[in-house]
Amino acid sequence: MKVLGISGSPRKNSNTDILVKAVLRGAGEAGHDTEFIKLNDIDMQACQACDYCRESSERRCKLEDEGSSVLDRTMDCDVLVFGSPVYMAGLSAQAKAYIDRWYSFKDSNRITKIKGNKKVIGVYAQGAKDGTYHRLFETNERLFNSNNFEYLGTLVSTEYRVPEEGSDLFEKAYQAGIAL
Repeated sequence: MKVLGISGSPRKNSNTDILVKAVLRGAGEAGHDTEFIKLNDIDMQACQACDYCRESSERRCKLEDEGSSVLDRTMDCDVLVFGSPVYMAGLSAQAKAYIDRWYSFKDSNRITKIKGNKKVIGVYAQGAKDGTYHRLFETNERLFNSNNFEYLGTLVSTEYRVPEEGSDLFEKAYQAGIAL
């Protein structure tokens, strides 16, 4: 099984990175192929809403950047571990650009082009208390579900707490990877 970890955090070694990597570590130890991508480290343009992806025979985004490769790997993975910090009650700019490029995953009738039953785990880091941004997480869950990604759950680092190895949250993330 291919497990793709995406971090939308611009910070190096961020809480989001730590949790995404904890899930990947568990998945790797369970025998799965894993890959980690930090969106801040790649060249990815924002969706231009040009509809090329829906109207052309290629049926893919026409932007030629590293983001296109990440989208291909997203379509090829079996499990996505999607991570973002919560900034201003939403996703980071990097995570939002990635999600906006998912526009290319729908055809002209808004039917997903993603085949098969994939899975996703949502990973978030926020400064607020637990439960504050549950609607954001629910919105993302609906987006993933509409693209044939079964939502396996949400992991949230709250109140700027670093999810250190051995902490309950780190262990929960690691065990989520083992369970895949």
